[in-house]
Amino acid sequence: MQLLKSFSIYTLGFFFTQAVNFLLIPVFTNYLTPDDYGVLSLIATIVSFVTPLVLFSIDGAISIEYFKNNFNNLPGYISSGLFVSFLSFLSVFVIILLGGNMLSAEFSVPQIWLIMVPVVCFMESVKTVNLLIYRVEKNAIGYAIYSFSNTFLNLILALVFVVLLKLNYVGRLYSQYAVCIIYFLVGLYTLQKQGFLVKGIKKPLIKDVLKYGLPMIPHAIGFVIINLADRIFISKIAGNDELGIYSLAYNLGSVILMIALAFNNAWVPNFLELLKENTAQSKERVVKITYVYLLVLFGLTLGLSLTSPLIFRWFINEKFHDGLKLIPWISFSCFFFGCYLAFTNYISYLKKTKVFAYISIINIVFNLVLNYVLIHKFGILGAAYATFISFFLFALVVASIAIKMYPMPWLSPRLQK
Repeated sequence: MQLLKSFSIYTLGFFFTQAVNFLLIPVFTNYLTPDDYGVLSLIATIVSFVTPLVLFSIDGAISIEYFKNNFNNLPGYISSGLFVSFLSFLSVFVIILLGGNMLSAEFSVPQIWLIMVPVVCFMESVKTVNLLIYRVEKNAIGYAIYSFSNTFLNLILALVFVVLLKLNYVGRLYSQYAVCIIYFLVGLYTLQKQGFLVKGIKKPLIKDVLKYGLPMIPHAIGFVIINLADRIFISKIAGNDELGIYSLAYNLGSVILMIALAFNNAWVPNFLELLKENTAQSKERVVKITYVYLLVLFGLTLGLSLTSPLIFRWFINEKFHDGLKLIPWISFSCFFFGCYLAFTNYISYLKKTKVFAYISIINIVFNLVLNYVLIHKFGILGAAYATFISFFLFALVVASIAIKMYPMPWLSPRLQK
């Protein structure tokens, strides 16, 4: 019952965010050009690429320690983690500052927005830690309020800057960064008020954060590269107009990803507690819930693929209708990402994060080759093909490794009754 309640709240939160983004689509498609969409997509993807370097997976390290070891020194761990994140931010900031001109010319993005990327990523790290605390404490209501208010403020400021002030894609960036700054300050205040920020930075805790986080960087960047590669190849090969169409379709197909992430947010605290019990009953419960989750997610993915023509006909401006053919491939790519989420938690629980690094490096090379070949041959549809193949193989490999590392009763007779 607790899991269902939490999942409902997390799902509502993700759908509220997705609904806001969806409602903004007809607005933005009338006030922004496909080229504007393409620039926004590139900046968002660069932010996604830099985020793992700055965040350093401190959220994962905190949650595993909290449940696995009844971690009592949470303030020291959080403070040490944010200290590592801050040092990483400074390093990335200096690199981008020194290479700003070259990067700006390469991506066709104004230098000021590239310089802001690591700043935004560090501010988002504070927000991520706040949301994590709500999750590990199973405070879904607090999580929802924090997320809802963030999304609502983003909506209001986006309408002001883009529609009223007509600042095109720059207005969208103003709204996003303004909200980021506000919630960074709110996040610091909340952490301080709850006693999670302390002055003492302990070397053993920093070492533990680095031990967990370093192998996760190639893993996290691997997924980002899958998103970054297709957009860069499309921008260079087909142009920003096609990139804008692809980005819109990707946003729509990613509703499946939102559902998968909502379930994972609700499920992980319960999952870790059940694994800690380490009984036959707790393991069977984990397996049953996983089966139900995957079946429901598959049904929703199929439903989105079948109804997407109606969505495009009723809500999407005609200049973006070429994106319709991408929806099934993107939505099922997100389904396989959801499958990956169901199994990756076992490897994280065992702290065998080096496995992710090895798999990710192979997947990165494979995805780059796929994107180069398929986009040249099929255009933006080729990018969707490459994403589908990469996510499918990644999910398959991670699931196989997790099943071998942490045996579970996947074919238990009791499950087959």
